[in-house]
Amino acid sequence: MRLIRWTTGIAHSLRGFAVRVHDRTDHLPRLPFGIAVGTAVLMLLVAIETGPDHDRSVTEVEELALSGDGATHVNESAAMVPASLEIVEYGFGAVVDHQGGERLSLGAVIRNPHEALVMQSNLTVVGVDERGMPYTVEQVYLDMIPPDTSVPVGYVLLERPERVDVDSLHLVVENAHMWSPPEESADADLYALSTGAYRKPRIDIVDIEPLFSPEGYRITYQVEATEELDYLETVKITLVFRDGAGAIVGGMPGWGDPFGGGAGMGGYRSVPPGVSFQYVDLPLAYIPDGDDLNKSEIGPGV
Repeated sequence: MRLIRWTTGIAHSLRGFAVRVHDRTDHLPRLPFGIAVGTAVLMLLVAIETGPDHDRSVTEVEELALSGDGATHVNESAAMVPASLEIVEYGFGAVVDHQGGERLSLGAVIRNPHEALVMQSNLTVVGVDERGMPYTVEQVYLDMIPPDTSVPVGYVLLERPERVDVDSLHLVVENAHMWSPPEESADADLYALSTGAYRKPRIDIVDIEPLFSPEGYRITYQVEATEELDYLETVKITLVFRDGAGAIVGGMPGWGDPFGGGAGMGGYRSVPPGVSFQYVDLPLAYIPDGDDLNKSEIGPGV
């Protein structure tokens, strides 16, 4: 008897659920709904049958036949090839930083002997330890160097003179590359144009006068920048110190904080187009021993 009553209850519940569903949906508009569904199906069928012929919409193109009249260079790209930079001369000298400690300054002249622009590279200062083994003292970042151009390098290294054998120090250029376009390519004219625009401005010392607070010297120099640019040009000002015989005895950036290290942005300043006069103040602590400012030079460095 319990089984019959349980199944009877289930059937009664199902019938009640069906009646409630019918009562709730009976008032819905059946005809408009059916018409809408039928219309949507009909529009879908029409769109499928009358749509564009994708096979005919594809346009056939012929492969371009490249010839020797210049078209062969369209797909040729310029290549980055290894470059060599000449270390013309260099020297080190001690200067005093803001904390009163000695730091090692580097002055050098680097030449790009190529007819191509040499991209950014590294100038590595190499020393020899007490075991006679070479080691890297510091790496200095070099900016791009125009073709067939000599540029000054001036940095104050992080190293202190008492911790290295200064006489063993030497320089090595690393990671130097140049952009070499294919000969007679479409890139050749663009390359020549961009290289010409990258020529560095001319910088000459015009006056050296003493300072008294703090004690030192003010170097006034003339900058002759490209007039065609019509905007401020960013130039890296570099000082190379020389003694009375003309030998390099150090160097440093000629603008900003010279003790920012080799990887910093020291030395960069903006100059207007055309001819302008700028200056840099040098406290005596910034000038290495043996320097003759009349023999020293300032220029657009790297």
